[in-house]
Amino acid sequence: MKVFIIPKLTITFLFLLLLKLSDGQENIDYNLIYKESESFFNLPEGVIKNEIACINFKSSYGLKKHSKISLNEIPVLKCTDSTAYFENGNIISSEITVSIKSKNIDQKSILKGVFYNRYKYCFWLPDSAVNDILNPRFCHKFSKRNKPIINDCKVYQSEDRKRIYIYMLNGDSENSYEVIWIIQDDEYVGRVIAVCD
Repeated sequence: MKVFIIPKLTITFLFLLLLKLSDGQENIDYNLIYKESESFFNLPEGVIKNEIACINFKSSYGLKKHSKISLNEIPVLKCTDSTAYFENGNIISSEITVSIKSKNIDQKSILKGVFYNRYKYCFWLPDSAVNDILNPRFCHKFSKRNKPIINDCKVYQSEDRKRIYIYMLNGDSENSYEVIWIIQDDEYVGRVIAVCD
């Protein structure tokens, strides 16, 4: 009887030890955490919803076209398959800069951060706004002079210069989705996510 008790205790102890060790490992969920509150259709009616409808064709479906609304695109200055840098200004100083970076974890690409700078206002978007963005897309076609021709991320400024929209198409061909981060009066106010069909 004693001969069987020792191996059972040893096996039970090893099982509990392995279970505890696996709890200590970082578990990264690679699925997009899509919240219904971040849907375009849950935005309150107003100027932000109308401006986003100009950016996102899927969101504008079923809405009246707003011919009076136009957005100014901030040019992309530098872009690779894992970073994008946008800047608007002149030779003396830049008015707006936006930098987007990704990182690889366990052979998966995730968004590392989005940095916003306008004159004296500068900040990183909160982790909660970027840490669940998987397979970010950047630039994937370049000219002979290595200038980006096709990029899946863009930055727009409203005509009254009060709002900035940072747009990215993410995911792969089967599971693609759009994210638009909204900055109003130099403060991050939220994001909109649209899953592409």
